[in-house]
Amino acid sequence: MRFSKEGLDENVRLDLTPLVDVVFLLIIFFMVSTTFVYQPTIKINLPSSTQPVTVNRNYINITIEKNGRVFLFDKKLENNNELLEILRREFENDPERVVLIKGDRDSRYENIVNVIDIVKKAGLKRILIATKSEAWKTN
Repeated sequence: MRFSKEGLDENVRLDLTPLVDVVFLLIIFFMVSTTFVYQPTIKINLPSSTQPVTVNRNYINITIEKNGRVFLFDKKLENNNELLEILRREFENDPERVVLIKGDRDSRYENIVNVIDIVKKAGLKRILIATKSEAWKTN
């Protein structure tokens, strides 16, 4: 079998458009089908309650650890003045925003009351205390 250059067209190219389309469709499929689960990075032991609090992503989340460290949106705060400044900015953006306080059950009561005072000083009036539902308990 002999091959000659007479029958070949020099303008023959491989069209990559369908391949690119398929790759983009796969990327879109995986982006849409992937679910993201919010898992808090701060480990606290919430007190139990029979009335659970439904968590909304629009809440201002304040977490108080057992040793009294305060976190706002999972970011450690250095002092109470920093918390007050950030909460005042949040109040200016939306005065009706809800503050969700998640305090460790072994934390000192004084720490939680201190944070509630700062929230009220910032002007925010809607405060929720997060608890663990009794339904979550395992026997």
